Amino acid sequence: MARRVPEGHRFLEPAVMGPPIVWLASDEAAGVHDERIVAVKFERWLRERTVDGEAARRLPSR
Repeated sequence: MARRVPEGHRFLEPAVMGPPIVWLASDEAAGVHDERIVAVKFERWLRERTVDGEAARRLPSR
């Protein structure tokens, strides 16, 4: 039996997972362990963890 989404709630678009997945599969993510990465907050998370934001500028645009 399918469950209904509660009123006022909605699902995120699956594409929101794209940038974090691409980054996690890159060499730039080497050494990243035990981090909680929230897809909708990924760009900010990445910007804050880089010194000059260089990795964030190379993110594919949505």
